[in-house]
Amino acid sequence: FEETVQLKLGDRLLLYSDGLADSVSKTDQLFGSSQLLQYTAASSDKSLRDWIDGLLLELKNWRGGNEINDDVCILALEIK
Repeated sequence: FEETVQLKLGDRLLLYSDGLADSVSKTDQLFGSSQLLQYTAASSDKSLRDWIDGLLLELKNWRGGNEINDDVCILALEIK
């Protein structure tokens, strides 16, 4: 699958490993893309650095003390 997207001033691009979406809560629920989209919608006004820090905190809280079973890599870019 290939697609071209024109990014504009202020747009952000997020690339992440499956370890983010596959993180499991204490109740065995996956963080998933729905949690990521929910977090993004609620915090899009933050600076990119604060947004990433908040996402990592959101993920930590979601896990509720569960260890990470996979690597979590995040690459975020903002068009300035």
